[in-house]
Amino acid sequence: MIGGLYAKLFTPTEAAGMGAGLAILIATFHGRFTWKMLRTVIIDTAYTSVSL
Repeated sequence: MIGGLYAKLFTPTEAAGMGAGLAILIATFHGRFTWKMLRTVIIDTAYTSVSL
């Protein structure tokens, strides 16, 4: 992701999306991805995003 930013292939927001997608793919290939885990991560991220 950092290489893509320095090479100006994508913006920071796009790099974040690429990183999130890559993390899900890696977790899936390692057999550690579950829908319950994804739900928990999304809820935790929402709490972190709206906290002051």
